[in-house]
Amino acid sequence: MTKPFITSLLSKAIEEGYISDINEPVYKYVPEFEKDSLKKKITLAHLAQMSSGLEFNDYTDLYKLARTYYSKHLKKVIKSVDVKYEPGTHFAYKSIDTQLLGLCLE
Repeated sequence: MTKPFITSLLSKAIEEGYISDINEPVYKYVPEFEKDSLKKKITLAHLAQMSSGLEFNDYTDLYKLARTYYSKHLKKVIKSVDVKYEPGTHFAYKSIDTQLLGLCLE
């Protein structure tokens, strides 16, 4: 239920002018992403479409998954995730994209 809610908030943020475009780079909201050549390419659209390329699997590491939902230090968790695929080239349902999108909206 989280993904539809967060993407609805993204749509509203664009409609109200808080975000200019769905293709804005994530590093605008998480500056640390600008330092990594692949993370720098990730856009809000990639997060909404679950095609960020971030290396994260909800089903194999339950501890890491729990940290994305319950950690008080979400930015630290997100910064530790590497990129496995070129952003926009590979769909994979994963909570980290939704959590990162929520962080950008915040």
